[in-house]
Amino acid sequence: MRLRPHGWVVPVALLLLLSAEAVAQSGPESTSDLLLTNARLVTPATQTVERGTLHIEGEQVAAVLDEAPASFDGRILDVQGRWVLPGLIDTHVHSWGNAGPAFRERQLLQTAGTARALLFSGVTAFLDLFSPETYIFDLRNRQRTQGLRGADIYAAGPILTCPDGHGTEYGTPTRTVTSPSDARRTVDSLATREPDVVKLVYHPHRTERFPSMDRPTMAAVVEAAAAHGLPSVVHIESWRGAHEAIEAGVNAITHTPPAPLPDSTLAAMQAHGTAWIPTLAVHTELSHLLNHPSRLKNDLLRAVADSSLLAAYHDTSGVPQPIRSWVDRQSRHRGVRLQAVRKAAEANVPILAGTDAGNPGVFQGYSLHRELQLLVEAGLSNGEALAAATTAPARFLDASVGLQPGARANLLVLNASPLSDIHHTQAIHRVIHRGRVVDRSALQDKIDAATPDVPLP
Repeated sequence: MRLRPHGWVVPVALLLLLSAEAVAQSGPESTSDLLLTNARLVTPATQTVERGTLHIEGEQVAAVLDEAPASFDGRILDVQGRWVLPGLIDTHVHSWGNAGPAFRERQLLQTAGTARALLFSGVTAFLDLFSPETYIFDLRNRQRTQGLRGADIYAAGPILTCPDGHGTEYGTPTRTVTSPSDARRTVDSLATREPDVVKLVYHPHRTERFPSMDRPTMAAVVEAAAAHGLPSVVHIESWRGAHEAIEAGVNAITHTPPAPLPDSTLAAMQAHGTAWIPTLAVHTELSHLLNHPSRLKNDLLRAVADSSLLAAYHDTSGVPQPIRSWVDRQSRHRGVRLQAVRKAAEANVPILAGTDAGNPGVFQGYSLHRELQLLVEAGLSNGEALAAATTAPARFLDASVGLQPGARANLLVLNASPLSDIHHTQAIHRVIHRGRVVDRSALQDKIDAATPDVPLP
């Protein structure tokens, strides 16, 4: 297998194990009518905290009240002054599982286990940006119609690339395009599967590794997606490629090139309202963990990642030279990537938190908390980082998320204020998903279950 610095996707041989997988049915974890009393209600978009009571009916927030009504006969949960905020959203996931430092060691969670690991970690929704389309769309649709347990699944399905382009090297079925007319036909066909976004690869002007679709073909993909009302997300590796995709009207770019963000590209992002998923975790965390192995002792990480997988990060004697070179590049380019994010945030470019989980050094669920810390290190305020993982991705995915009446009741209850310290997002007291209080202990028992609970037909 050719080593890649980001965008890992599980090989097709492993994906054959996933064909019968589904997420476990939701259990009776709470009544359908719930009051969260004595809460500090955190609104990330405004960075404000309000004392109050949250009334939840079914899967939605019904009202924000000053106090509990005397006639209420549902479940009352006194959170005793804890902080309540929207559940986190990871906007760049490959949900097959977790990888060791050289990708030889794998924790095959399947999307079922990933959805559980995410929910356990307070991540109540995620965007999968490359999985076999029939598998991921069938699973997503089943979750939406049958209320299956796990973080809410949003999916791109295939990655649109050129023949032999990035995305084809893993053996995972995907779709390739060769011309503008082919691109339009492909998007028209894909649209019948109702993807949540269209993902494409565009990295022109390269002289090594993989070819790329040309600029007219890229523009045709973006235009066809927009015609179907579908947001487009482009994998980029250079600012020049990002600029051309932005000018074509792409809705979001993902990844951070190892170079300063040009003023002209920043101006284009502002003019077009382009969102950015920097995925700082995938660009920095492998180096971070190999250089600071004590960070592997984090309680949340150990709860969602297999101990034998984590042990591989302690013994790096067998890490091949290409991975070591990648680690060196991560360390060398860390500062310029953080500076690029700071520059974009100061210019009010919409930042969406995403991890590229599934890559070495990046773990399902846990690493979104690290991504928030990296965004704050880059220069975002704690509230801005929270918005990047809650309300901003919700707007991008057209999902009603928040504390306002009518919003889906995906909530995180924390023991300490994330506005005072972003590390407090890991101080999880409760997770509420679609109005139900999640039994995190029972959920954790199922994270590593390789055998599906409810097989797909």
